[in-house]
Amino acid sequence: MSKTEDKGDGGKNISEQSLDNYEYELLRYFIETKRDKVYFDELWKHFQKDKYQNACWSLQDKGILKQDCDSEGNWFLKLSKIPFSTFKNKGKIGENFEWNLKIYAILKALDGKDKVENPLTYEKIPSEMKKYIKPEEIAGELYVAINQSLAEIVEENGKVYFRITTSGKRFIKWTEERLKEIDQENLEFQKELELEREATKEMGIDDLLNILGATIKRDDINKLITFFCMLIAYTEDAQFNVSFRAPSSTGKSYIPIELSQFFPKEDVIIIAYSSPTSFYHDTGGWDEEKKAIVIDLERKILIFLDQPHDMLLQRLRPLLSHDQKELLYKITDKGEKKGLRTKNVIIRGFPSVIFCTGSLKVDEQEATRNFILSPETTMEKIRESIFLKALRKGNPPAYENFLSSKIERKLLQIRIQKIKEAKIKHVVIRDVNKVCEDFIRKYPKLKPRHQRDIERLISLIQGFALFNFWNREKDEEGNIYANDEDIKNAFELFDQIAESQELGIPPYIYNLFKEVIEPLYLEVNKEKAENPVGLTRKQIINKHFEVYGRPLQDWYLRREILPALESAGLIIEEPDPNDRRRMVIHITTPPFSSLFLTSHSKFISEKNREQDGGVTANNELLKSSESDTQGAKGKEELTSFGKLERDMIEIVKNSPLRRSLYDFEIEAFLVQRGYKEEDIRKVMEGLIKSGVLIRTPDDKLDINFLKS
Repeated sequence: MSKTEDKGDGGKNISEQSLDNYEYELLRYFIETKRDKVYFDELWKHFQKDKYQNACWSLQDKGILKQDCDSEGNWFLKLSKIPFSTFKNKGKIGENFEWNLKIYAILKALDGKDKVENPLTYEKIPSEMKKYIKPEEIAGELYVAINQSLAEIVEENGKVYFRITTSGKRFIKWTEERLKEIDQENLEFQKELELEREATKEMGIDDLLNILGATIKRDDINKLITFFCMLIAYTEDAQFNVSFRAPSSTGKSYIPIELSQFFPKEDVIIIAYSSPTSFYHDTGGWDEEKKAIVIDLERKILIFLDQPHDMLLQRLRPLLSHDQKELLYKITDKGEKKGLRTKNVIIRGFPSVIFCTGSLKVDEQEATRNFILSPETTMEKIRESIFLKALRKGNPPAYENFLSSKIERKLLQIRIQKIKEAKIKHVVIRDVNKVCEDFIRKYPKLKPRHQRDIERLISLIQGFALFNFWNREKDEEGNIYANDEDIKNAFELFDQIAESQELGIPPYIYNLFKEVIEPLYLEVNKEKAENPVGLTRKQIINKHFEVYGRPLQDWYLRREILPALESAGLIIEEPDPNDRRRMVIHITTPPFSSLFLTSHSKFISEKNREQDGGVTANNELLKSSESDTQGAKGKEELTSFGKLERDMIEIVKNSPLRRSLYDFEIEAFLVQRGYKEEDIRKVMEGLIKSGVLIRTPDDKLDINFLKS
């Protein structure tokens, strides 16, 4: 075929020209209807004239369509001979590829042969091509191939033959390349399906920890709670908040930053620093209808890095409490000319908030609104982190290869994306009463903060269920239902941080108390049970270095750690009896030995004499209660209940905490002496009923000194 065959009848080279959507639709109509001409009246019945008229002229300019009229003066359009390259410029052809395969089957019957005699029957189509075309379609598709100059008619000796053209051979080559692409795309699609199936299988906590542990060493509790804090953002109203509090270089911000890489970038808002008011100004958009700045935080993850103080958290208290879906804040804005003006700011939605700060001081209102967490600072964690950091900084390609080899990380990203796309509305716990009963059983003496603790526990349960929602019961309204395994996992996770959360202090401080201060206090007073001595800050600093192998600054101990421990009721600071210019520290929690508790109680009792401002119990009353007990149980020897009553009265009278005690505190002291909880409650009820113990207005227990 000559070069002119690659041009339309107008002689214009159209092989490199592209078609817009309107032109392409017109061209499809001509080819698929297999019409040699279409009258304008008929054309405008199928297409809107005002939209397609320009396309019609453009196709004529490109030499693809020709305009003509019949003997009666009726104008029509007809298709010029056009090379396939015109269609190729459209791209992958998409929905028309099935039609291309029909032409491909026709051309494969002609390819490799000098010519094929008319008629082209179904038997002449190669067997592997017959899946693309039906017998009744052969004549029509052959005409289309000829009309596009992909094939041509040859007459010899009065017979008609068909022959493939150079353009037809190019068409075959292009189609086969496209088929290979499709095979590759199908292969990749199958791989994606397989990955998706693998990603949505039931995943246990150990599996999750292994994935997260690739870049976050140890810190299992912290990374689980933080992960579920982020994941639960994809629910209607189950979000909760996390506050990381620990000294510098412990990895407060590292954990949330690393975990955020598993989540879609558009859902994570990381703020390095924000003043209490700038947060409202810069992150919102103006709503003309409401005349307010609207900050949409629906299903978002908000991470504040290295905040120097809690002022922003204080401003966000209503948001962190989930008081309502839309919150109106009124702030003042100082303009250059207009002075102070009031601005309305609407915060919409419940985000998952993660707040990182080096300040260890926790206001009670923030403590009840957040999980208070601290990164681990164990030698094992630091050792593993050093190797990981060195690899990351010293050999980035090896580090990237290390991460890319972890196919589980990719699966987790896919899993989170699918959870987001599922748009789960609510995670329902059917037997919520049982959850409450189990919670109250663990915390028999309820406090106001437990109203928020139970919400966070519920959110953890919902997080576990959401993580495996494919394998949870669903309903038509987009809700899923948590099972017993989710409840069990959530309780186990919550129990591991319950002590520090109950006290309202960061785990870093609580661990320092349990590993440094308390053992040191017991060690120092091992031989001084009658008159225990307090600890100096220097002793604590030395012990800290002995335990952790790193120094503790005196100002940090004095300003951050000791005030937090004292506010939690774990220690008390008082002037040193031998040198009143300095303060010493006594622990107020009961030591492990019940014998030591008795001796310590005697010391406290001595300091609480009447002349020192303390009180002395009515000895006659105590003797009376003991004699009543002994009379009921036998005068020669106290039974176990009689001894329990005596010990209970002694603890209430000489409180180890130097104040009236709650029921659960008395119970804790007595459990350490070996008594059963059941017996303790029975005896306590008996002493209250008999009037030996009375309940104070703040719901604590005390000796009834007025009863004679």
